[in-house]
Amino acid sequence: MPGRAAYGLLLLILGGCQAASLPRVQACTVERAAELPVRVDHGLLLAPGGLNRHPVQWLLDTGAEGTLISSDAVARFALERDAMRRTTINSVGGQVITTANAWVASFVLGGLEARQVSVAVGPLPTLSGADPPLYGLIGADFLADFDIEFDLPRQRVSLYRVSNCGDGFRPLGEPAAVVPLRPSHRGLLAVDVQIDGQTVRALIDSGARLSSIRTDVAHRLGVDAATLARDPLTAGSGADTIAMAGRLHRFAEVRIGPEVLRDQPIEVAPLALPDADMLLGADYLQGRHIWLSYATQRMFIALAGR
Repeated sequence: MPGRAAYGLLLLILGGCQAASLPRVQACTVERAAELPVRVDHGLLLAPGGLNRHPVQWLLDTGAEGTLISSDAVARFALERDAMRRTTINSVGGQVITTANAWVASFVLGGLEARQVSVAVGPLPTLSGADPPLYGLIGADFLADFDIEFDLPRQRVSLYRVSNCGDGFRPLGEPAAVVPLRPSHRGLLAVDVQIDGQTVRALIDSGARLSSIRTDVAHRLGVDAATLARDPLTAGSGADTIAMAGRLHRFAEVRIGPEVLRDQPIEVAPLALPDADMLLGADYLQGRHIWLSYATQRMFIALAGR
């Protein structure tokens, strides 16, 4: 009998532990952290902000792994170099740049502030007449902490803190397309795109002026060298300013989610992408209302008129 009593007590204790360990259901929360007025200048998506209490413009670059400031900013604001940290920058053209970081006392984007941070220093485009000047880009090391609402027809971008939101999450309401995303390296996001009936992986890169596809992938899709030789030349550069020649080819059909783009121009270039076949650039974002969800790994695309 003593044994039975002890066994019953043990069951009660275990039952109490089980009841106490039941997880609580957390509510989905969406909090707007910042709303930014934006403009597109020479294909670059720019937002106002601050660097060491001075007004600057930032390039919003979802395709960059890290935040970066220009050497002009280091000179203009007499920034101290960080002797302990260096950053290796891999250009989409395949070039590798290693540079010492610099200490930034404060950088601000839409009321969000980071203080006393070591930031990479590297090349940035020069925009003549830009006021305030373009002195840096904000990369995925900062942006991936938020969901990003790109509403470029209304010239605004908003950042949201999103927690505990599951399959029912619909930030743009209905009707809107829901497209799954694939996590790439170091906070970058990619989406599967259908081009002429074949699937390619596209890195979502708001810092790229043009959507671009690797030359070898274009060949795989049936675009041979002779065809490319007849296409118009492109001689642009990305946010890293390194020039890269390509060809602007028109693909018969491009599908992104439910949207079908016909006779779609995409730059074909010798890109060096470690985990993607192409870049889906700012030219795609410009005419659309899109919610890029890092929290739920999905992209929401508002249908026409929303």
